[in-house]
Amino acid sequence: MFERFTDLFCNGSRNDDSIFIVPVDVKERWYKNSHNIDIHYIRTVLKNEFNLTPGKAIRYVPFGDAGAYSSKVGTAYEIKRSFLTLKN
Repeated sequence: MFERFTDLFCNGSRNDDSIFIVPVDVKERWYKNSHNIDIHYIRTVLKNEFNLTPGKAIRYVPFGDAGAYSSKVGTAYEIKRSFLTLKN
């Protein structure tokens, strides 16, 4: 999952400093047909491997991609570009 987020920030044309996602967004975008990866597993990875906790309920656009997604309300995780570049 780390590689997918790194690719999203570093290899794309993104200028965002951070993106907001909930585990359902990750499942729908990258693991829609992977039945062995469920939402609980994604939540566990975000918590234990990324050391992230969801914030309070906000309105956000998944992956910062307003062209592909409409805004949603939820307790989203914020993934910052600086976090990904520090890990490399």
